[in-house]
Amino acid sequence: MSSEELIIRLLLSDLSKVGTSHSRKQNQLTRIIWDWCLDNEVWLTATHIPGKENVLADAQSRKSRKETEWTLDRQIFQKAIKKIAVMPQIDLFASRLNYQIKPFIAYQPDPEAMAINSFTIAWKPYRFYAFPPFSVIPQVLQKLQE
Repeated sequence: MSSEELIIRLLLSDLSKVGTSHSRKQNQLTRIIWDWCLDNEVWLTATHIPGKENVLADAQSRKSRKETEWTLDRQIFQKAIKKIAVMPQIDLFASRLNYQIKPFIAYQPDPEAMAINSFTIAWKPYRFYAFPPFSVIPQVLQKLQE
């Protein structure tokens, strides 16, 4: 998705909510657009088009990103689990391409995931397995510390 497409998506979302973004600048832009529309007697509506019907716009999100799918070798994972004699209940950072355990929580939207974004759930109730993207390791350590 290009940056222009992303901006349009964000604006449509904010416009349909009449400016309820967490971004002050986005809210200001939404206000300017709505004010212009009122002054010019224009009414805006934003509607959701299901991805199956919006093939062109949805194409990028449907592409497989195997080059970004990192995982511990399955045989090594199984040996480690056997050695420590603990079976995790959930995989916190996975996708349908690289999960070690089901259920799994995806880092990004995934149709097979139990949930999206493991930072939004409590980890304490679970014996979990985590192989996070390297870029979020500081966040993982912070959540573990908390």
